[in-house]
Amino acid sequence: MIWAAAYCEVKQDVKPPRELIWYWRSEKFGPPFTGGWMEQPAGLVPRMSYLNSVYEAMRLYRRCDKQLKVVKERYGKGAWLNIVKILKEIRGYND
Repeated sequence: MIWAAAYCEVKQDVKPPRELIWYWRSEKFGPPFTGGWMEQPAGLVPRMSYLNSVYEAMRLYRRCDKQLKVVKERYGKGAWLNIVKILKEIRGYND
């Protein structure tokens, strides 16, 4: 799921995971299932939020022409560390 969230931004030919689509829709229309936010299936809301964070981090990476040094200079060490963690997870990146 992390791979799909990351690559749907970077390569843009991978279908986003449904939880990420639900997150985008929930920003405009509210929770994906009936009821309030507290009535959603267990773990769904944190999973949606996490996948959106992965997507946004990879978006920053792509905006910086896939150069980690540029990400660190423009957005700081926190953004850089998040992207490195994601890259390690999806493709075994070694710094």
